[in-house]
Amino acid sequence: MKTQKGKMITVTANLDLSGYDRINSIYAIVMTSGGDYKIQDISKTDSLLLINK
Repeated sequence: MKTQKGKMITVTANLDLSGYDRINSIYAIVMTSGGDYKIQDISKTDSLLLINK
């Protein structure tokens, strides 16, 4: 997905949890891509508790 510098983006995703245990954690990782970046930046969100009922 393409983003713009300084802009926030929201992503909606559907997850199939049928194969997961009851207690899990979920997080997102984002990074720059492409050859025109001088520094490849990688960020991880805080982990969230995911309870699969």
